[in-house]
Amino acid sequence: NINKAIFYHFIMTFLFGLGYLLSINLIKDKKHATAVQYLTLDKTFFYLAFALTTFGLFTSILTVNNIYPIKQYILHLFDYGQHKELLVDIKYKSNTSGLSGIVKMFNYAPLGVFFIVSSYLNFYKIQKKSDEKKLIGLLVYTIICSLTKTFFSLDRLTLLGVLVVMLYTLFFSKTKLKNYFIAVILLIFSILSFITSAKMSNLGIVEFLRLYCRLGLTNFELLIENPVNYTWGLNTFFMPLYFIAKFFNIPLDVPQAKGVVWDNAQYFFGYLFLDFKFFSFIVVFLLGIMIARFQMLINRKKKYAISMFFV
Repeated sequence: NINKAIFYHFIMTFLFGLGYLLSINLIKDKKHATAVQYLTLDKTFFYLAFALTTFGLFTSILTVNNIYPIKQYILHLFDYGQHKELLVDIKYKSNTSGLSGIVKMFNYAPLGVFFIVSSYLNFYKIQKKSDEKKLIGLLVYTIICSLTKTFFSLDRLTLLGVLVVMLYTLFFSKTKLKNYFIAVILLIFSILSFITSAKMSNLGIVEFLRLYCRLGLTNFELLIENPVNYTWGLNTFFMPLYFIAKFFNIPLDVPQAKGVVWDNAQYFFGYLFLDFKFFSFIVVFLLGIMIARFQMLINRKKKYAISMFFV
């Protein structure tokens, strides 16, 4: 029975939306940029972006190779039907042991660079044609690296991240790349189906998404019924402190939910409730206001805000 979780979910979503709409409508944004904004990029940006993307793909491969011989792993991928348990075990060990977390966090570098490049192409006109061609080339390279690395990390989050950007571009952007993006979307669904099949038996994409949503709500329900002490942001906003403390071998206890189904996975509202209990209703309202302010910076074409838009 997840009735309470669904009720809390809708209340928190409503309060988030209310905070956003009130802030957008009550504050007159006199600095809204209406003219076309041009962007100039220097060589350093391209060198750094290519280097980070390449390094991120390399660390993804290295993460697996540290646990299991990479050649054998690739052979098992081609015959994943016979090696599902082994592949899941390799993924688990890759996440929980092996290389330092400081190295493994770069596994998401290709996706991060893809987000930034996509933001620039969606919101700006590029001043130089040569820069525009380089940026499109960089976009293609980040897509290739992001999709390739998912075969080693077996994570669907990267695929869903790329998919969100593609769908946003199709519906809201005037870029010339739309037709190519449709082909990429179809490719993403194929890879998503492959990874789901490699990790879970007899589940398609739709069943996986339904299971994923249901799991978050189920654990949220159990959290509501079995509350723990306030964690004051350590499960959400201040979670990086946990990893920093772990790196320096400083003990930092972050309370988790008492009763869970399958594993302790929550989703954002669940983690927020862990941190602030009923004060989380106030937090989501304030988050709505904060996101509205961020949207205003996007409207003004502020470069640092646009860089962070998809991130």
